[in-house]
Amino acid sequence: MSLKIALAASALVAVASPGWAQEATAAPAPAEQSAPALTEAEIQARGEAFEASMEAMGRELEAVIADADGDVAKARAESDPIVAKYQVEADAFATALTAFLAEMAASLPEGEQRTQMTAMAPMVEGQIKGAPGQLRDQAITSMTAPAAEPAAPAAPE
Repeated sequence: MSLKIALAASALVAVASPGWAQEATAAPAPAEQSAPALTEAEIQARGEAFEASMEAMGRELEAVIADADGDVAKARAESDPIVAKYQVEADAFATALTAFLAEMAASLPEGEQRTQMTAMAPMVEGQIKGAPGQLRDQAITSMTAPAAEPAAPAAPE
């Protein structure tokens, strides 16, 4: 899943800039900051929760697609409420992760690594926000794809 790639990229940047986590936790929060910054562990936990919810969404979509009995329009219409339900969580996680990446980028010294991290945040946000719709589209596409041929039986030895 693209979420794993995003989380791995943010972890790589954290590892590539030693001391970032210590600096972030040691510095007092600015008075004007409305919400406390998320830690890497909190982002990881939210990412795991998001991944689990996408798996749950996949199971719900499978049931709808099975009930649609090959009717793509019916599957799409009946899956719209499922996508809407999970879109809220995707948007919230995307916002949190984007803020985390922006904070991480701001903590890096000026240079290529900071520029790359800053450029990566909107892409990651788009991927996460698009995940529910993409998951539904993949499920519907799989329902219209021809079934794979069964494997030939193994030859006796």
